Amino acid sequence: ALKRDLMKVIKEQGNSSISQYFTIGSIRVDPDTLTSEVSGTLHTVVGSKAVTAEHKRFRFTWKYSGLSLQLVGFGMISKVEGQEQGEEA
Repeated sequence: ALKRDLMKVIKEQGNSSISQYFTIGSIRVDPDTLTSEVSGTLHTVVGSKAVTAEHKRFRFTWKYSGLSLQLVGFGMISKVEGQEQGEEA
């Protein structure tokens, strides 16, 4: 699903001069559940003009692989009717 979404963005942007970058505002780590959340601002730039700045939250899910952590899930957290809803890939 993540690959499909990324390919869709690439197809939509084509040869345009659209770029995005993410500025981290906070990071929360829960070592007991092996999850982390990152929130911040997703900026979109067309040419040299900043066109949007949206607050976003993402959740990462991890597992141990030997002595290292391995990323096993990633998704944007959106609020739906006052509740959090994750869209993990």
